[in-house]
Amino acid sequence: MMTLDLVLTYYWYDEILSGRKIVEYREVTPYWIKRILNKRDNIYKVIFRRGYTKTYIEKKVDRIHI
Repeated sequence: MMTLDLVLTYYWYDEILSGRKIVEYREVTPYWIKRILNKRDNIYKVIFRRGYTKTYIEKKVDRIHI
């Protein structure tokens, strides 16, 4: 099982924290295919970081799809 660590800008972090943003999107590029898509069956939680600070939210992954 894996944890995906994503660094977000303060704005998007705050939107997730408030509940207004419930889906995180990533563009399908070779980088994200390698990092997420090929490993999606093993990712069980995501850590959203507020920029490069120690502040974070941990969420369980419901599903990863294209």
